[in-house]
Amino acid sequence: MGRWLRVERIQGNVFPGFNKDHQVFLGLRFAKAESARAWLTETLPELTSAAKVVAFRALRAALEGQPALAALRATWVNVSFSREGLALFTPTPTGTFPQPFEQGMATRAGVLGDTPATWRFGETRDTEAHVLVVIGADTDADLQQALSVHRQRLARHEARDVLLETLGVDCRGAKLPDEMRGREHFGYQDGISEPRLDGLTGTGDFVLGYPDAAGQESSSGPAWTRDGSYLVFRRLRQDVAGFQRDLEAQAKDLGLKSPAQLGAKVFGRWPSGAKLADPIQPVAGMYVTVLMPQRSAARVARSAREAGFEVPLLRDYCRTADLTGIILGFGGCTDDELDRALAAVRRGLG
Repeated sequence: MGRWLRVERIQGNVFPGFNKDHQVFLGLRFAKAESARAWLTETLPELTSAAKVVAFRALRAALEGQPALAALRATWVNVSFSREGLALFTPTPTGTFPQPFEQGMATRAGVLGDTPATWRFGETRDTEAHVLVVIGADTDADLQQALSVHRQRLARHEARDVLLETLGVDCRGAKLPDEMRGREHFGYQDGISEPRLDGLTGTGDFVLGYPDAAGQESSSGPAWTRDGSYLVFRRLRQDVAGFQRDLEAQAKDLGLKSPAQLGAKVFGRWPSGAKLADPIQPVAGMYVTVLMPQRSAARVARSAREAGFEVPLLRDYCRTADLTGIILGFGGCTDDELDRALAAVRRGLG
C-alpha cells in the first residue's frame, strides 16, 4: 500500500488516515496575514506525514500481542485551509481553484439544499475558519497536552478558534467505546469503504498529482497543490432513535416485518459490514446470522451437523414475507473450524 505515493509530502489524515481514539478540531481565524504566517512557521515541523502514519501502523502490527504495544503512542497534527485562509499565505487570483472551493459552503448552500441560518459556524464570514487544525492522539491525556501547546501558540499569534467560540466547548471527536467500538452511531460497522490509494489509476480522484479513474493526472490550481486533497468539514446532529423509529414505520408501510433488513438497504450493508448480497454475517463470538428462506433453516442445520458441527438455531432475529434471519451458534470452534462450518452452511443454503 502506498508504494507509488509520495508519502513524505502527503498529510497523514489524507492517507492512510489518523484513526485515533481521541481527536480535537480547531477552526482558526487570523486578524492579520503576518500572524497567520508566523503561526504556520511554528506549526509546520509538527505536521504528520503519511510516511509517519504508515510507519506507526507497521510498528503497531509488529508489536501485536506483545507487552510493548501498550506503551506505543503518538500524537499527530494536520492542517487544512479555506479559500480565504490560503490568501493569507499565498495570494492567488480569483478562479485559480475549482468553483465550489472558491465560493465556499455558505455561498453554495442553496445548491446543497442547506440553510446557513441553522449552522453553528461558517454561516458568516466572521465565523468561517481560515485554517482547520486536526489533532489526534491515542489517549485523552496526550490530546490535552497537545491542545494546551496549540492554545498557547494561538494566543501568541492572536488567532481565534471560531469552533470554540460558537460551541462554547472544544470541538472534540472520539471513537465509541465497548460494544460500539469500530461502529458509527447507528450501529453499523465503520471504516470499511476507504478507497485504496497506491499511486496508480484512481488515486488522483482523491489526491492531486496522480492518475484519476480516466488515467489523467489530476490537478487543481498551482503546482504546489500536488499531493494535496480537498476536505469537507461538517458538524451534523444524528438522531439515532428517530432513525430507528422511521425504519420501523417505513418497514410497515413497505409490507416488511424487519426494520433490520430495511436499515441494511439504506446503509448498503448489514450492521456487521457484510454486503447485502451475502446472506451470512458474523455477530459477536462464534455466532453468525443467516438470512434464508424459512423452509431452509432445518436443511442448513442438518448440513452443518453432517459436517461434524452442532449448530443450535438460537432464535429468529427478523422475519419478512419469505425470509427468516436465524442466529447460529458454533461453540468452541477454532477459526479454521468456523470457516468449514460456514462452508457447510453455504452448501445447505444452495
